[in-house]
Amino acid sequence: AAADDAVSGRMHLNDIMQEGLMLPDEAQKPETELVKRWKTLTDRQKEYAVLCCCFANESLQQIADRMGVELSTVHTYGRDVREALALANRPELVKTVTELRTTGVLSEYEYIFRESGKMARV
Repeated sequence: AAADDAVSGRMHLNDIMQEGLMLPDEAQKPETELVKRWKTLTDRQKEYAVLCCCFANESLQQIADRMGVELSTVHTYGRDVREALALANRPELVKTVTELRTTGVLSEYEYIFRESGKMARV
């Protein structure tokens, strides 16, 4: 009987109930324009953005030291990240990264949030 149902396209009650109980998968949600733009950044640009959010009170030299790069490189990351995300300044970057964190797109950078003491997702 189940084979006949499969061929005819009919669904069993178990299948219908399972579909009704399933929550939408994160990957199935349409990406926002911001998430699409975030994904265009390089890994180092993303790291820079997350560090700026987590250590917002630190200077760019301190961010550069954390990344092990020259200050001029951090300036370049900043310019490129702000341009890609259409942001005017570092406070806007902090706000944007905080927003992105709620989407789950920053999960690979959670170790930085933990290190900074920003444990809980906002």
